[in-house]
Amino acid sequence: MSARWRAAGWPAWAALGWAALIHLMSSAPRQLPAFLDVDGLDKLIHLVEFGTLGGLLTAALWRGVPELAGAGAWVAALGAAAYGCVDELHQAYVPGRSSSFYDVVADAVGALAAALLVRRVLQRRAR
Repeated sequence: MSARWRAAGWPAWAALGWAALIHLMSSAPRQLPAFLDVDGLDKLIHLVEFGTLGGLLTAALWRGVPELAGAGAWVAALGAAAYGCVDELHQAYVPGRSSSFYDVVADAVGALAAALLVRRVLQRRAR
């Protein structure tokens, strides 16, 4: 295990676990239960799901790659958004699931918003 990975600590492990959970949920051949089938709710779920990933990646990069400084949030958001693209591509091949460009947009917006928020919190703590 590299020194950077050890330095990244629990946020790196949490991000890895969260990404695995996203993949597991995306592999299930079912959509939302009928009582949760509300317009826009799936986009909110995408915002939270990939926002969590973006925030965890930002914290991991902050700890593990300090020379990235503020750019780490952008790198984390880009990484989470890219994972969102891969996730939607994967869902296109899962029976009973569908792929949507708007889901990718929700993933990217959630990832960026959370990454910038976590960066802001970490910057304030560092003062």
